[in-house]
Amino acid sequence: MRSDTPYMAFGYEYLMVFLPEVCPSSFLLFVHNPAGSTKLRDYSSGRERQLSIRLTAAGVISQTEVGRTRFYYDPHRTDGTGVGYWNQVTAELNRKYLSNRPADQHASLPVPPHAKPSTSNRAHRGSQRQLQDYVNENPEVLNAAILAVLPARLTELGASIRWVSPLARTDYQEYRDGEFLAAV
Repeated sequence: MRSDTPYMAFGYEYLMVFLPEVCPSSFLLFVHNPAGSTKLRDYSSGRERQLSIRLTAAGVISQTEVGRTRFYYDPHRTDGTGVGYWNQVTAELNRKYLSNRPADQHASLPVPPHAKPSTSNRAHRGSQRQLQDYVNENPEVLNAAILAVLPARLTELGASIRWVSPLARTDYQEYRDGEFLAAV
């Protein structure tokens, strides 16, 4: 049964998602629990194929839109006995949302330009997690604290801070070397 709101069984959430960077031709099943355990499965071929790409719930949520590229489902088996069910769900979503689009038009679905398969960069705790939280939830507080310890002349000249990392929409990616230079 499809819905537009999360349903959790034993802490697990079941989402059918369209992630064109991962699979441009089909919806995928994304199962996760708040402890961070995730699985991404492809049922489009009529059998289960677990994908080795690790995604966070925040990454999937930021890359999809409820009712268009993300649908919540009631729990159903994901062991070998649930293949038929998930194959049917996948086929229905593909038919309804992807069948009338040429492959090159899938990119026109609402996926942020920075979206890419993630490697689950969300910190579980500590200062790295605190920085991720501040940058994404309270950047104005963090920016004010940083500007307060810098020379006053910078503020007088209108200096501001624009965060490019670690952002939730890019799965908290931290850039190094050439990627760092390109990001700034």
